[in-house]
Amino acid sequence: SSNFNTNSVTVNVTGNFSNTSMFTANASAINVNGNWDNTGGTFNAGTSTVVFNGAGATAISGSAAFNNFTCTTASKSITVAQGSTQTVGGLFRVDGSAFGTRVSLASSGGAGTTWNLVLNGRHDCRYVAVQGSNASGTAFLPINPAGYKNNGNNTNWYDPAFPLEMLFYDNFETSTLHSTPPNKLSSSWTMGPGWHT
Repeated sequence: SSNFNTNSVTVNVTGNFSNTSMFTANASAINVNGNWDNTGGTFNAGTSTVVFNGAGATAISGSAAFNNFTCTTASKSITVAQGSTQTVGGLFRVDGSAFGTRVSLASSGGAGTTWNLVLNGRHDCRYVAVQGSNASGTAFLPINPAGYKNNGNNTNWYDPAFPLEMLFYDNFETSTLHSTPPNKLSSSWTMGPGWHT
């Protein structure tokens, strides 16, 4: 329950991250294997990157303001507290690598319930299945991830008018699905045991 300052080191949380006071991340890389609970706490993100890299399911509780938010673990399941707001000021990167190994983002309340995602920086999303996410903010929207699956109740994730083959591969240099996609950020498209503090 005390304040904690990481002094910009790498922090590996092999269990759950629980913050009920103040956590100052500075420029740290924070790798979280389990759940993330910021209920009642203040997370000062600084220029840090939070990576959800555990193979098991992760629950995000409480609202938080992240700098960089990353999940590139194949088939990762992340549930976000219904009604909470997760703000990302830097890069929001979620990538399951393939259609069959999408990262899942969903509301803890299930179908018909929502959580808020405020993107004020950039996003780089591919192969993600999403439920209940109301995306907003100053970033380029809708997100239009390659390999996207809509599991319902989402806002600003996919524009139905967006050419489907571009959604598949995120590739503006060619209209063929057989080409290797370029590595570019969506927001630069020109088309319009635990841790406790």
